[in-house]
Amino acid sequence: MRKAVAVLLVVLLGSVEGRASVTLPEELRVEVTGSPAPVVTVRTALVEAARTQLPGFGLGEVALASVWPPLAPLPPGSADRRGAVFQVRGPSRFPTSYGVPARIANVALPWADARALLVSNSPERVLAGGTLYRASVFDGQVVRLVYHHQNGSPARPMNLTVLLRNPGGTPLTLWASVGQGGPAPDELGAGHQAALRFLEQYWHHAGVLMRLSGHAAVALDTERLSPGDVASGVAQIALVKGDRVDLRVRASVEGEEGAPTPRAEAGGRAVPMPEVAAPPEVRRLLSYVAGGPAAFMVVGGSEDEASSGIYGVVYTFVVRMANPLPAPEEAALVMHAEGGPARGTFRIGNEIVETPVVVPNRPQVLATVRLPPGASRELVVSTMPESGSNYPVLLVLGPP
Repeated sequence: MRKAVAVLLVVLLGSVEGRASVTLPEELRVEVTGSPAPVVTVRTALVEAARTQLPGFGLGEVALASVWPPLAPLPPGSADRRGAVFQVRGPSRFPTSYGVPARIANVALPWADARALLVSNSPERVLAGGTLYRASVFDGQVVRLVYHHQNGSPARPMNLTVLLRNPGGTPLTLWASVGQGGPAPDELGAGHQAALRFLEQYWHHAGVLMRLSGHAAVALDTERLSPGDVASGVAQIALVKGDRVDLRVRASVEGEEGAPTPRAEAGGRAVPMPEVAAPPEVRRLLSYVAGGPAAFMVVGGSEDEASSGIYGVVYTFVVRMANPLPAPEEAALVMHAEGGPARGTFRIGNEIVETPVVVPNRPQVLATVRLPPGASRELVVSTMPESGSNYPVLLVLGPP
């Protein structure tokens, strides 16, 4: 496998522009977690490995152009090798390609869920460059970041960057999982893609391990937005080893002079963790008996609403179902858009269901559950309010 990958990359690098200016390592070292690590996690890991291990890639626009052999979910404890070709955009905006072998390993790491929810969506419509959000994550902390911004410039493209920086001189280790949506003119669609990509990793405890040397900075996400476009994302970040990592969400408008760069602005004192009123998780226990009243599950209701909103909160409903009747019974799980147009990503049992746009008074059936006579079972439903969608959303479990 290694010989085949090396031959492929020699062919690819034969036409690489500017390859003499970059010293490529013999092999990228890529580490992921997950049971298994989905393809979206492995793709993100390859991009972040390029940003942290290839010279000059840390803050650039890096895209994974191609991989051979094609990527597949990576089971725990396994490792594989791939040939990866990356495109990086410089000031000229023209991409330059680089090819390098990569060893991808799915490693063991204790799972810890987020304890704080950070939200970057004010202003949602960004008119000028600058820092939109800043916080510091300290040793052992796990946070979840939701970001959702639109390029409000009528004529100029804008770059939106989620930046992580090691402010100290000692190397640190990070774990991160990120779901990206956009750039797109449809904010509801961008928010849905971000939530879907995050949740399919979150439900598998999947993420990327990164190591940052002293005073180094790396972009966790960078998006180039045309006028009117929206970038949306959900990221979970854990500082595995180290004192502190600084987090920034920044915008820069192309052609804007005098705007501070991420590298120049990232230093300074530690920023305390912002206080948030909404917990990162909501868990509720319900019951449903065939022949009895329906079970109601509210996502993003008034009892959960906080100054920072409910976007990025993971809702889990555990429904204890029973059928005391002598005949089989069916129950349907139905989504009602109570607050306006909404999309959704749901884990129902072991199945992931994503919806089209659901509008008020036109409910969407998500699943049908069959209960044999005298049977009982638990139905676990998990979801997350998606940026751009409207809430509350009501889930009803009852007769079809």
